[in-house]
Formats: sequence, C-alpha cells, structure tokens
Amino acid sequence: PAARANPAMGAPVRAILRPEEKNLDAATVSDGGSVLHQVLPDVSAKARDTIHGTVKIGVRVRVTPAGRVSEANLENLAASKYFADLSLRAARQWTFRAPDSDGRNLPSEWLVHFYFTPSATRAVAEQTTH
Repeated sequence: PAARANPAMGAPVRAILRPEEKNLDAATVSDGGSVLHQVLPDVSAKARDTIHGTVKIGVRVRVTPAGRVSEANLENLAASKYFADLSLRAARQWTFRAPDSDGRNLPSEWLVHFYFTPSATRAVAEQTTH
C-alpha cells in the first residue's frame, strides 16, 4: 500500500491527504495534532472496476499519546464489506503527532474518511478530540 506524509491543510482541524503528492512535510493542525504517516488501501483493479461514483468509508481511530492507533472502528455501516475492511486495515497503520499540553502528549481521536473511485483512492483525516 502507498504511504505518504500529510501534504496539505484544509479547515483548521482537517488534513487533506492526496496520494499523488510526495515528499512533503507533515502539517500541524491548530490544536497541535497532525498526521505523520498515512496508508492508503491497496485496491485491486477488479474491485475498482465495480465502483460507480465514489465509495465513502469513515473510520474513527483512537490514538495514543505516542501517536499510534489503539483502536479503529467504522463510523457507520458500510455498503461494501470489502472496502470497509480495506479501510480499517489501512487506518490501523496510520501514525500521528499527538497534541500536547504543557509538554505532555495527549491521546486523541480522529475521523478518517476514505474515498474510493474507479481511478484513485484518497483520504481526509479530521481530528475530533484532543
């Protein structure tokens, strides 16, 4: 699977991640957390051929103060078990820079949205708690 650093910023707590952008530094969100490493699901050509429009999968991840994913769950029932499973496996491999308070790293929670189209996969991560 492809892995990339977080290349761009959207809203204050949103990190937009595009697989086609390479070698860019992790960007920090306003409250201190950031995506350090993302993994995009490896989708077979056969599975991609079944997509009409966009398949959207949301994964809520809990992140330790060390920046590792400790738990990943689907945000809601997915129409496709295949794409949901790929999304969960990929999200578990992400790493984050934890927000900090007075020099102490804090746990956080993120919502990672995976978007699958016939030609590409992209992910958008939003920090929901810190």
